Amino acid sequence: MLKSLIIVLLIISLAFAVGCQASGPSAASLAYNEITANELLSWMEDGKEFRLIDVREEYEYNEAHIPGAQLLPLGQLADNYTLLDKEDVIVLVCRSARRSGEAAAFLSEQGYTQVYNLLGGMLEWYGPVN
Repeated sequence: MLKSLIIVLLIISLAFAVGCQASGPSAASLAYNEITANELLSWMEDGKEFRLIDVREEYEYNEAHIPGAQLLPLGQLADNYTLLDKEDVIVLVCRSARRSGEAAAFLSEQGYTQVYNLLGGMLEWYGPVN
């Protein structure tokens, strides 16, 4: 009886541990790249070519956005992503990097290979804004 109980508890513990590990993406499983505010600012200063897409809502974008950013709200991305060239380097930004992370994952699933999510989003951005 005790042996059966121990086996059942071990099976439940193992199932729980495996389920917890699979619940969220790890850095190794990301299908897109991440970029810091410092790296993005360096890209801008160096004249690196990329498309900066702001996936926030229009009112958020109008409050402040990174110069050169194009507005494409996350809710409209699925209907409009084909307007983006798969050959372009695409940097996605939102308020905190959650929505832009979702957008980056979506674009990666659609075959975009040079996708970057701005870590920390506008909350971490210290560069110029419009």
